[in-house]
Amino acid sequence: ELDMNRVLAASDVYVFSVSSTQWNALLVNPGMPLVSLQPGSLFTYGNDKGVATRMGLATPVYKSDEFSRVLLNSLNADRARRESMVKQHLNIDGKAGERVVALVHEVGSKG
Repeated sequence: ELDMNRVLAASDVYVFSVSSTQWNALLVNPGMPLVSLQPGSLFTYGNDKGVATRMGLATPVYKSDEFSRVLLNSLNADRARRESMVKQHLNIDGKAGERVVALVHEVGSKG
């Protein structure tokens, strides 16, 4: 069986059209570039409905002849900058476990 998280962790780039796996990709491999493939769609740079694209976490491709350029640029982009953007947008601070424990204690004390 294929373990998608292992595949994403080992990937250099994630190319998608419509997929919820883009969020897994951001969490498992925060510095990995995402490329949103939308050739022939009604979307343009001003009205793209993709959340990751609007947040600046995915680079859109609206015309098929742009794909090679966007893919190469994504692979050569600054990984540290992408990791920082993902952490900022998704609130990844390494303290999720602490928040869960505090919530469990709070709920338990009300019981």
